[in-house]
Amino acid sequence: MRRAPNNAKRQPLSLRLYVAADSPNTRRALANLHEICSASGQPDFQLAVIDVLREPERALKDGVVVAPTLIKLGPGPVRKIMGDLSDRDLVISLLMRAGSAA
Repeated sequence: MRRAPNNAKRQPLSLRLYVAADSPNTRRALANLHEICSASGQPDFQLAVIDVLREPERALKDGVVVAPTLIKLGPGPVRKIMGDLSDRDLVISLLMRAGSAA
């Protein structure tokens, strides 16, 4: 098994957050996500925010039926978490699992 050198730079997380307009849950999810990524040492991430009310087909294509839903596209396996991301331990586990952290 090969390991990356200790000085290897982390790949930025690729995230997609499905929301329902500018609701209180949307604002909480965005604030929680930014805070969690900064606090966990993962300040570099690419985030696409998709409004399910404007793009319902895209949400359905990704299997999203609840908003907010966060999808981690990579690195590592695709993972989904629903809700306002207030369960910090769960979100950190999702984001840091399987190769997304050095």
